[in-house]
Amino acid sequence: MMNSQLCRSALTISRGIHSKGAASILQRSLHASSSLSDRNPTKHEWLVWLPDHEGALQRRLQHRPRHLSELSNYPSDFLLWGGPYLRKPVVSSSSTNSIQEPLDMSGSVLLAWANSPEEVKDVLQKDIFTKEKVWNWEEIRILPFKSTVRKAM
Repeated sequence: MMNSQLCRSALTISRGIHSKGAASILQRSLHASSSLSDRNPTKHEWLVWLPDHEGALQRRLQHRPRHLSELSNYPSDFLLWGGPYLRKPVVSSSSTNSIQEPLDMSGSVLLAWANSPEEVKDVLQKDIFTKEKVWNWEEIRILPFKSTVRKAM
């Protein structure tokens, strides 16, 4: 009789641990899979197209190291992805995967996480590419966006 009570108690404890563990795993999974909009319902994704001024490639190349180092000054959740767009595809060596010729950059595209287009502009106007007239602010486009598929790089 003592053995059967012990078995029932062990089974009850095991079920409790199992269900608590499952609940904990489920809770962590739901938290980890929450979308960006769940983090802050007032923020949205903004697709930003920033063409360069005509003839700005030399200025872009000159200020690019500072531009890249100062990205850390952006709000921590502002820049989701970004980079230059090119006049032609990149040519790379298949054996070394190194780029064979300089990038022919003509602007930037990025995905921002912000409350409004005005907030996006406020952040980007502090960038060295704005201050040094690399980006053509007359042609900037900021569009509401919703990521559907995104893969890690």
